[in-house]
Amino acid sequence: MATASFRSSIDHHALFLQFSSTSSTSSDEIRSPAKFVRFHDMVTVALTYPKDDYDRSSAPVQPLSKEDVSEVLRLRLQMQRQSLQMYHEAYLLRKEVSIGTSTPASHVSYPSFTPMNTQQAVLSR
Repeated sequence: MATASFRSSIDHHALFLQFSSTSSTSSDEIRSPAKFVRFHDMVTVALTYPKDDYDRSSAPVQPLSKEDVSEVLRLRLQMQRQSLQMYHEAYLLRKEVSIGTSTPASHVSYPSFTPMNTQQAVLSR
């Protein structure tokens, strides 16, 4: 199976439990406030371009090539790795703060995504 090489051997459920909050909440605490809709009394009418000036038809769909599918799978894998790295960095930061070896103010910024170099992914084919 072609996608098997892209799958990770990480147990996602265990990872979620590890990084999720340890406090338990009852169903009464989770209840959301009542939802409602309120309409404004004054309706604003805006004009748009005429049909002849603005084409609203959809673009024709072209099937993906094997290279396109491969690129999408590689980008998904890269995003998964970056997400897991971010979760791990956030976990370590929370652990340092809870132990008292660090304070959130001493960090310049919280973990963030590293910019994805799509050009490099294309050139590595």
